[in-house]
Amino acid sequence: MKRKVPQHILLRLQKISPESQAISSITVYEVYYGAHRSSAPQHFIMLFEQLVLPAIQVIPFDETAARIAGRLRVELEQKGTPIAPADLQIAAIAVATGRILVTGNTRHFAHIPGLDIENWLEVSS
Repeated sequence: MKRKVPQHILLRLQKISPESQAISSITVYEVYYGAHRSSAPQHFIMLFEQLVLPAIQVIPFDETAARIAGRLRVELEQKGTPIAPADLQIAAIAVATGRILVTGNTRHFAHIPGLDIENWLEVSS
């Protein structure tokens, strides 16, 4: 939460309509968790609630995503490439809704069938 957003990421966001931008409910949980672990939790929570949440759609982990996550967990375990439950839930939400998952850790999500991923930290746009 202390990092400044790189300019190239802000430029990419500007090219996408606000209606197309979204985060998962699991990501919201992770932000609150990180804020509460920080040295200034109230400050980070206030920023998140005033600047981010009003500006972006939050997609819930619903029954469809839960079904996909259950199937994917078994598939990944059988391949020997399991991932953390929260990351699996985020990926399942993206698969269920047909969205692209933007992450700085594409290798982590690369083994998930049906998941489209992009790494915006790379400056190759």
